[in-house]
Amino acid sequence: MKRIFVLITVIIVILSLSACDLNPIVNKLNGNEEAAKAQQEKEKYTELADGTYLYKQSGVSTENIIQFIDEENNVLLDSSDIMFVSAKWSEYNSYYIQLEFNEQGTIAFANATKENIGKKLYIVLDEQILSSPTVVDEITDGIVIISNYNNYDELISFFNKLVK
Repeated sequence: MKRIFVLITVIIVILSLSACDLNPIVNKLNGNEEAAKAQQEKEKYTELADGTYLYKQSGVSTENIIQFIDEENNVLLDSSDIMFVSAKWSEYNSYYIQLEFNEQGTIAFANATKENIGKKLYIVLDEQILSSPTVVDEITDGIVIISNYNNYDELISFFNKLVK
């Protein structure tokens, strides 16, 4: 009876280990820290059907501050108003960042866009202007798209500054 219990326990352990990816652990044990980090970074992405990758949604970094500033230099929203950040590939073959505001941010952004129609709204990260679109209409869905990326590496570099 004891042998059967031990055998069942061993089988359960083997099955549970085979269900998880041990590459980062094996690489780390073998002294290959760089390969372990690369594997962990790769696991953050989801491969799409078209062969491109989508960075899994993440919260916003508390270290790097993103702000939405009007033409009079008033900070209208900041990182605390953002709920999710995701990096994506569009159907128009371009990379973009999608910011999704929390409830408070959605209301504040709707007000900011309503009050600034025809004016520039600056999107700033750590005092560097990322984008300065002219507001055309009130945006009430709480979603912002930033799409001025030349390549995948540029997109991911920016995305990594935004997320935790």
